[in-house]
Amino acid sequence: MEKKEVEEAKAGDIIEFAGISDINIGETICDPEHVEKIDFVDIDEPTVTMTFSVNNGPFAGREGEFVTSRHIKDRLMKELERNVSLRVSETATTDSFEVAGRRRITLICIN
Repeated sequence: MEKKEVEEAKAGDIIEFAGISDINIGETICDPEHVEKIDFVDIDEPTVTMTFSVNNGPFAGREGEFVTSRHIKDRLMKELERNVSLRVSETATTDSFEVAGRRRITLICIN
């Protein structure tokens, strides 16, 4: 795979661009002179659920710098901005979060 600059992209192309900070998933970006909204594609519901918690084992706090529930929550919220299939729910305790996604889930390392 390689990156190259292009003037045009079509439906199905995988692209990356910068300069629009307030764009959200499902919004159409197009030439203002030729507005054609693209219908939103439904995203499959999550199939796997995991609980992410603060380490409370005997070696807790000996490694890593982002080990508090606040750090875990911040990292999960950041991941939600890009991963449309991810769902994050708070649990009964403040130091764990339920994360649901599809089978191919990216593991989030917080170190």
